[in-house]
Amino acid sequence: MKIEQLDIKNFRSIKQEKIMLDGLTIFVGPNGCGKSNFLKALQYFYEPKIRVTKDDFFARSIDSSIEIEILYGDLTQNEIEHFSKYLSSDKKLSVIKRFSSVDNTGTYYGQTKGCSAFRKVDRKPVDTFKKQFADLRLLPEFSDLPDVKTGPTMEDAFSAWETNNPEKLSLIESETQFFGFENSSVSSLEKFTKFVYIPAVMSENHLTDTRNSPIAELTDILARHKLKEDAEIKALQEEIKTKFINRLRPFNTGEMNILSQGITKAMKAYYSDVDISIYLDEETADVTLPVPKAIVNVKEGGYDTILSSSGQGLQRAFVLSLLQYFAEHRAGADEGTEPLNLILGIDEPELYQHPSKQKLFYSVLKALAETGSAVASTVQCCYTTHSPLMLNISDFNNIIRVTKILCGEVEMHETKIFKSSLSELSAREATLPSKGQAFTELKTLSGMINAVDSRINEGFFSKTVVLMEGPSDIVALRAASKFHSEGNFDLELHDIALISCGGKPNIEKPKIIFDDLGIRTYTVWDSDYKTWQDLEKAISKESITEGVEKTQASARRQSAEAAAKSSSDKNRDLLVLNNEVVCDWPEHVGPTSASFKDTIEDLLKRELGEEYLTMMVDKHNKAIQAKGPWKNPLVMKNVLEEAFNSGKRSESLEKMVLNIITLNSQR
Repeated sequence: MKIEQLDIKNFRSIKQEKIMLDGLTIFVGPNGCGKSNFLKALQYFYEPKIRVTKDDFFARSIDSSIEIEILYGDLTQNEIEHFSKYLSSDKKLSVIKRFSSVDNTGTYYGQTKGCSAFRKVDRKPVDTFKKQFADLRLLPEFSDLPDVKTGPTMEDAFSAWETNNPEKLSLIESETQFFGFENSSVSSLEKFTKFVYIPAVMSENHLTDTRNSPIAELTDILARHKLKEDAEIKALQEEIKTKFINRLRPFNTGEMNILSQGITKAMKAYYSDVDISIYLDEETADVTLPVPKAIVNVKEGGYDTILSSSGQGLQRAFVLSLLQYFAEHRAGADEGTEPLNLILGIDEPELYQHPSKQKLFYSVLKALAETGSAVASTVQCCYTTHSPLMLNISDFNNIIRVTKILCGEVEMHETKIFKSSLSELSAREATLPSKGQAFTELKTLSGMINAVDSRINEGFFSKTVVLMEGPSDIVALRAASKFHSEGNFDLELHDIALISCGGKPNIEKPKIIFDDLGIRTYTVWDSDYKTWQDLEKAISKESITEGVEKTQASARRQSAEAAAKSSSDKNRDLLVLNNEVVCDWPEHVGPTSASFKDTIEDLLKRELGEEYLTMMVDKHNKAIQAKGPWKNPLVMKNVLEEAFNSGKRSESLEKMVLNIITLNSQR
């Protein structure tokens, strides 16, 4: 079983939010937005003895209960049989934990199939019950209810009707606790699903090797798995079970028989012809060896001590190493996989880790989420992060952006989420001029993987993202902002990410994704008007050639036509995405986008002077000796910084800088 959906109400900064959980779920957002509260909600759901305080209630108001509801899907046959009473028609399990007051440990509720009309009937006093029962019988859908008058017979009538009309039942929150009482609720869930929380701030109580710490819980999972796979332990388990059953047989004929006779003697006073037999059922006998506590020792610098006495970084590295071990060890042909859904909730896994280790740990978590481990058949990894190395643009549908908005009811901020998805991306692209109905999700995904460089991941952590074609565009914009006529506007200090997308065709997907996530975007691209000029030349050349040259000219014309159409189509798509007037070869500087008639180099030649710019490029390329100096980022950086510093100005770039700053300042 896996968690499919998490629904939270009135918990800390979350008034009400519903999120879909995948194998990998990544929470991003600024400090204080409430990312960790989603992990804490899972912790509060799974820990039976945890007590809420007034601070755990939204707006510190205890008038409304805290509710944490989890929807499980993908149940195994064993799980379906175990939870059959609480399953929906599509074999999903919904469990709610409700905290009604301060210092409350919460109560679990499931959903059972029943008739909602019957649940609304008042059972007391019995006269009210009779009247409402009679009113139901007058309705066509309940006309087959029998004419009975007592409380028990009316209840029996309801039960019989529900048994005979399963297709008319719906899932209704159970009136009693999930599986009857608290400990049974927890043990029923823990039999199949386990949550381990690894906090960001690793206090002494968190990452020590005591019960319920991440170290203890993860080593316990590993130890149990290894013990189960040990042949001698298995043999010992079977030997003890056999001896236990062999002892039960004389125990049943001896002590239990004496007990049965005593009860029978007492029963004779009520029923003279009754004999009572009490025995212990051998078929249900089960003896499980207790797993000893796992002690983690570490030897560092010749000093041997328990892990809890070591530094924070070492303790956290141990937890990450355990998870890496889980990821690397799959069940072999002769080895079983534990039928367990392990949910990991990790706050800022990048803490105390160098960049290379962050990349490694991201790959570990992704591998666990995709393929599970020998110690758990499925693993769901949920974590918060501030590191662009802990996510990837190709996993955008696993990313949840968390922010805060003003809640008018109580004049405070509440946590809200934004999410994109593959289906939403495909649907949006299908509405663009160049796409039509032939566009598929598979094309979207394959095009997405190789779209842009790794720096695009920084966009998930920014207020505004500027999406451009290549490095030379970034260099020009940086120089224009640094030496702006109205002052030094360092865009990146304003939490603005400048992203090179590796070409115009790769801009639209990140644009749609960031829009879905509520991140402001400014797009900059070359209209490539030269492709149209090349097409005109090719058409002219084709019209005046003959023979073999005509065939070659036709091929060149077709190639030029395809290039021009591709450029104009993409121009129109990007204009639509930015709510601009659609045309084939735009040149504009707008509130959310800008385009150059041909390329940014041609714009700079026009606005700074072609002769001056050529001289500057030659000057700064003498030392660098770049083969294509106009596209070389270092050459252009030196050229533009000297030009702008000397008083030269690009009106278009200066306007773009101001528009980006204005966009970034919007609430």
